[in-house]
Amino acid sequence: MLELGPHAAIGHFHWISGYPEGKGPHFATEGNRKSEVIQEEQAAIASRHLIDGSERIRIGAFSVRAGVRSQIVTHQFDRFSPEDLAAVDLAMFTVFPEGVSKKRASHSG
Repeated sequence: MLELGPHAAIGHFHWISGYPEGKGPHFATEGNRKSEVIQEEQAAIASRHLIDGSERIRIGAFSVRAGVRSQIVTHQFDRFSPEDLAAVDLAMFTVFPEGVSKKRASHSG
């Protein structure tokens, strides 16, 4: 699910995806998983970013994902725990410039 707050903006050429919630071969042990990307009021994503919403991603109000070709990734491969998954929460009033990647259980703010 993609949810946009008032006056939130998404630029062009993004790859926004997420593994569907519910029963399936992946993330089966993650019972409360929410496959969603939430952009709060006046948050913006510039251009050409890779966003994996297999778990919840929240981009705080008045925050900007600037630049091009950055990543927000909610899962990683681990040969001992292939379903390693965590939400990403980006703080309010924050600018994330090009070249900064937020992966897994990252928290800013």
